[in-house]
Amino acid sequence: MKQYISLRKTLLCILALIFVFTFTPTNASTIRQQADRIRQQAQERREAERHAMLARHDANLQHSQSIRQSGFITGQAFYPQGQLVVGLRGSGRANGCGPFAVYNAVFYLRGGHLLPVNLPNPNNIAAIDRINQSRNNNRAKLAPCPADIILQLEQLGGLNFGGAGGSNPDSIAEILRQFGFDVTLIYAPQNLDGQIREACAAIVLYGAVTGGFFIHYVMVRYAERPGDAPGQFLMHGEMNRDTGYFAYSSIDRWLEVGRSNYRRGYDEPSGYSAIALLVIERKE
Repeated sequence: MKQYISLRKTLLCILALIFVFTFTPTNASTIRQQADRIRQQAQERREAERHAMLARHDANLQHSQSIRQSGFITGQAFYPQGQLVVGLRGSGRANGCGPFAVYNAVFYLRGGHLLPVNLPNPNNIAAIDRINQSRNNNRAKLAPCPADIILQLEQLGGLNFGGAGGSNPDSIAEILRQFGFDVTLIYAPQNLDGQIREACAAIVLYGAVTGGFFIHYVMVRYAERPGDAPGQFLMHGEMNRDTGYFAYSSIDRWLEVGRSNYRRGYDEPSGYSAIALLVIERKE
C-alpha cells in the first residue's frame, strides 16, 4: 500500500513537471514576444478596419454629390440615398434615417429653406439655367456631405451592430455639436410640441411595436414663415418612400395615434413612443 501511494505521488510530480515545462514560458523574452505579437495583430486588425471604412466612404462619395444638389433628403428608399452604405452591415435604404436626419437638420439650419424659388419667364431657357445652376451651387454650400456624416458616425462608434441597428442618439448629438450647434438630448421626452416649437429644429427618435418592432429618426421644424405652413410642425423623412415633408398641428398627437389615424381623424392608439428628442439651437 505504501509503495502504491509513493508511486502515485511520483506520477503526479512527473505530470506537474510536464505541465509546467509545456505551458509556462521559460523566460521574460518569450513573454515579450507573445505580447508584441498580440499587439501587432490588434494593430493590423484596426488598420484593416480603417481601410475598409474609408473604402465605404469613397463609395458613398459617388452618391453624395447628387444628394447635396437636391435639398432635403426625402424618400429614404430611393436612389441615390438608398444606395449609401451605412457601416459594415447597414444601408441607406434600411438604416440611414439617423445620418439623414442630421443632414436635413444641418441643411435647414444653414439656410437651406431660403433658396430662391421664383423663376423668370419660362421661355427664357438661359436665365432658368443660370438660376438652377446658382441654386445647385448654393445647396452644395449649405448641405453637408452625407458620406462624411456616416463616416463620422462610424468613427465615433455610433453605429449599432455595424450599422444594421441604426445609429445611437448620443453620437447623433455629438455630430450636430461638431457642426457648431447646441444640442440638448432628452430620453423619454414629454411635451414634444412645446419643446420643438421653441427650438430652431429638432430630431425625434421614436419606436413602435405594433405590426412589428421598428425605430426611426425624423427631423422636425416648427413653421413660422408665411407660405411655409405657418403654425404647423413640418416633418422630413417620416417614411422611407415619402418624397416631401408632411405638416402636423401636433407631434404629441401624431405620436399618440400614428400617421394614418392622424390623417383620418381616428383616435385608435398607434403604439408609437418617443425614445429620444434632440433639441437643436444655433449658437449665439
